[in-house]
Amino acid sequence: MSPHPTPAEAARRKPAARRWLTVPQAAEYSGFAARTHRKKIAEGDLPAYIPRGSRVLRIDQRDLDDMMTGQGRVPSAHLGNGQAGR
Repeated sequence: MSPHPTPAEAARRKPAARRWLTVPQAAEYSGFAARTHRKKIAEGDLPAYIPRGSRVLRIDQRDLDDMMTGQGRVPSAHLGNGQAGR
C-alpha cells in the first residue's frame, strides 16, 4: 500500500466544499419562506454566518439540509419540557 493516496482516493477523502446560500436562496431551495429561515436563525435552530466585510447572512446548505431532515440543532429550552407534539 502506497503511503500517498492516489488522486481518486484523495478526492473521496476530501470533505465536500461548502455551498453558501443567502436567505432568499435558502428559501427558494427549501420551499419555506425567507421569514421562516430568519426565525429559525433567531431561535438558534439554523446556524448562519456573516462573512467578514459583508452584511449579508449566509447559510451553509448542509446545515439547511440537516434542519429540513430533522437532524439540525434543538435548543435546550425545547428539551424535556413535556411540550413535544403540541
